[in-house]
Amino acid sequence: MALCEEAGVPVVIPVREAFPGLTIGLVTDPDGNLVEFVRQDT
Repeated sequence: MALCEEAGVPVVIPVREAFPGLTIGLVTDPDGNLVEFVRQDT
């Protein structure tokens, strides 16, 4: 996500913990589509 921000990609939802152990973030691609990043800690 940090690389996206550095490249100027529009961030829709900054990285945040949605639930304990589940981190999400959303950006838009050049066509305006939403791209979701999800990380689950084990």
